[in-house]
Amino acid sequence: MDSPATPSTSARAPLMKGPSMISKVHIPLAEEGNKSELELSIEKMKLGDILGWSPDEACQFLDLVKMPEYKGVFLEHRVSGKVLVQLHEKHLREIGVTSIGHRLVLEEALAILRRKRREYDRNAIVWEGKTPSSCMYTENSFQCCCYPCYFKTYWSFSSKGFTTKPDRGSCWTCLTCNCMRPRKVNYTDYRVLKDIELHTQNTCCCCCTRTALRLVAADQYNHDGKQKGAIGDEEMELMHPDAPHVEEIVRNAWQKVRLVDAGIED
Repeated sequence: MDSPATPSTSARAPLMKGPSMISKVHIPLAEEGNKSELELSIEKMKLGDILGWSPDEACQFLDLVKMPEYKGVFLEHRVSGKVLVQLHEKHLREIGVTSIGHRLVLEEALAILRRKRREYDRNAIVWEGKTPSSCMYTENSFQCCCYPCYFKTYWSFSSKGFTTKPDRGSCWTCLTCNCMRPRKVNYTDYRVLKDIELHTQNTCCCCCTRTALRLVAADQYNHDGKQKGAIGDEEMELMHPDAPHVEEIVRNAWQKVRLVDAGIED
């Protein structure tokens, strides 16, 4: 008796014919770099205004995330602008936001707000002034005699870097005072600083001293490890009575920037 023929392998229907079922499922993904509508809305807000919000004004944040039902909770716990930027999920749980979904949405919005605050703190001007600040802080005696019209430089320091902005003198009659020097705004990021040195100098009368902060920055487009004073380095000097205070600001910010670059701090 003949046994039933065993179907050949070639006669078997393939398990997956054509495109796989998985490939037919379309999952829309946001393009890399795209920001959510919530993030864009928060970025348009001025953080300086947010920090000054009263509890009543802070409730507008709940309108932004479409959760006005929690306004009473925020008012009860006196959540002002300064408190708002410090809230985390555990705080939301404590004040009565019981819904997990609501807490996650609020935490996402608050994380954007905290990131915005960090960026605000880094860009905020922590010191600004001009050089020469007085006759005593001019480079030589001639500048002291012509101080009112002498070429000045305006300095501003933030937590990320500093800017120098030259300004012409108040008259155009004394060309030897460099009134005709071109104006060029220069920004230096702390990440390219190579050396900081605070030192004292004798004034033209030799009986008084003044403080100066020497800043050495590498060429921002040159990272081949050149030594101090090599071609491409730029030396700047801030002669000002506040130089010791500025040195402390720059050293702290310089250290923090290096920690952020190393991934130790955010």
